[in-house]
Amino acid sequence: MSLLAFPVAFFMTPTPITTRKKGILNILFVLSTFSIVIFGMAKVILKILANIGPDKFWKSSSQMFNDPSFAFLVRTTFENEVSIHPTYASIFLGISVLILLDKVLRKFKILSQAEKLLYYFSIFLALVLLGILASRTPFLATMISGLALFFMHLKKKINALYAITGIVTITVLLILVVPSMSSRFKEISFSNTELPTAKHENSFNLRTGIYKCSMEIISDNWLWGIGPGNVQTVLNECYGKLSKESYENKNYNTHNQFLDYWAGLGILGPISLLMILAFASYKNFQINRYLVSSLVILFLFALLTENLLTRQNGIVPFAYFIGLYFFTTPAETKYI
Repeated sequence: MSLLAFPVAFFMTPTPITTRKKGILNILFVLSTFSIVIFGMAKVILKILANIGPDKFWKSSSQMFNDPSFAFLVRTTFENEVSIHPTYASIFLGISVLILLDKVLRKFKILSQAEKLLYYFSIFLALVLLGILASRTPFLATMISGLALFFMHLKKKINALYAITGIVTITVLLILVVPSMSSRFKEISFSNTELPTAKHENSFNLRTGIYKCSMEIISDNWLWGIGPGNVQTVLNECYGKLSKESYENKNYNTHNQFLDYWAGLGILGPISLLMILAFASYKNFQINRYLVSSLVILFLFALLTENLLTRQNGIVPFAYFIGLYFFTTPAETKYI
């Protein structure tokens, strides 16, 4: 229902949603995102400060930052306080970064110095929050889609080189400096792709078994699928044969929306999803609305590692933005 609600609502709106109205809706989304994420982060900071001291869980800040469980504490506390998984909050922040960046690139010549500083600070703050939340794919997806947005806007493509240098520098610094991000990225390695065991299990190698079982379902039912309601049951049966200690009673989904649709609906599932993304991007690219193409890139990467369309926090922003820009009125011949 969520997937249909926003497109139908936008399609049936009695008066066209103009470019100006869409801009207002985008800013409201950004302000809402910053409000909820900053509130959650304030709660996280208070929880951390309450656990540092001579007689506390961590004796010092250095001990806390070197604790492998630090990232888990940050992410778990955040989710408990605002009821939004850090991955989805990071997707919200990624969308906000693209909206703000698109605004700066389109209006650069007419923005005042104070307005530019406000936008720059907001983008920087969003990136820092992304680093602290330590969701790997949304973070990298934001960097890549932001770079694509730069490239589409810049008339002199040589300037994209400076954008690449800046984005790579920011990415590396956040990974090295932010403790929660550092610990999450340390899990990524070729040696950590073996199936998890009771003694060696983390968020990265768990996906090895998840993707193995997902591909087994698809290989046997690639044309018609097994039905969306049967995917989780069959996955759990497969997990039990791999590592009972790691997967028992966990109900891990496919962690890839395209695999989930393929397993449940057959080959037409992922093809239909790709067609929706491609059509929305192409239609808006034709009228120089590059924001939509960058959002599609962000969603595309997020869909590769998360079942984005099986949670309300994922499907609502996806349906909202795709629906908002899927229907273009004849008057919108140029993105102003």
